[in-house]
Amino acid sequence: YHIQEVVDGASLYPPQWIWTVTNYPPGSFWAAGLLTKLGLSPVMAGRVLSLLGLALVSVAAYRLLRLRTAASRARFGAAFAATFFAVVFPTYVAMNDPQMLALGCGLLAFSFAVKPPLSWRDGCLVAALFVSAIGTKHNVVGLFGAAVLYLAIYHIRSFWRLVV
Repeated sequence: YHIQEVVDGASLYPPQWIWTVTNYPPGSFWAAGLLTKLGLSPVMAGRVLSLLGLALVSVAAYRLLRLRTAASRARFGAAFAATFFAVVFPTYVAMNDPQMLALGCGLLAFSFAVKPPLSWRDGCLVAALFVSAIGTKHNVVGLFGAAVLYLAIYHIRSFWRLVV
């Protein structure tokens, strides 16, 4: 329903005078709407975005593990993360829901944020990924909070680059 509104150019949210709560930020609808314009059905577009999110989770797992271990172990950990999600949480893999995409964007942002020193370019990338994550699903805001707190405690210069 919401994806079709985005594709048609209609307003995604009801007027302010109507007391209706919309639970999702607009990012997932815009992304799914773009894929729908490319020929996918709205359900398939959501599933493709969910699989993209799982790929981003795996890349983030690799990056985080690579900070502490060899590349071969990090690759194994990234493959294990994808397999773990597929086996333990099969309903989230390829589900028509933005949760996995938001988690993937947030974890990838976190993986860049915790690798000091944070350059201005990396800071912009982290900010863009966190905005994408929060704009896709609001409940990943905790990842942003954790990254900001980590940088504030351990790497104050990188903290200022991210916040400012």
